[in-house]
Amino acid sequence: MSNKVKEHRVYVSTLAEYIERLKFWINEGWKLVEGSPLPQYQVVEGKLEKFYYFKVEQK
Repeated sequence: MSNKVKEHRVYVSTLAEYIERLKFWINEGWKLVEGSPLPQYQVVEGKLEKFYYFKVEQK
């Protein structure tokens, strides 16, 4: 039997999508270990893009 921790990283473009996806993973028994509902920003091809990120884990 393995004690390996499974993790999943989720990147989405809207706060509504962030909430919807996070609720799904929590309802599936996963635990939020990283992320926040505050937007992150990155430059892609010279344009500033906003995204939301979280990481969940399950043992």
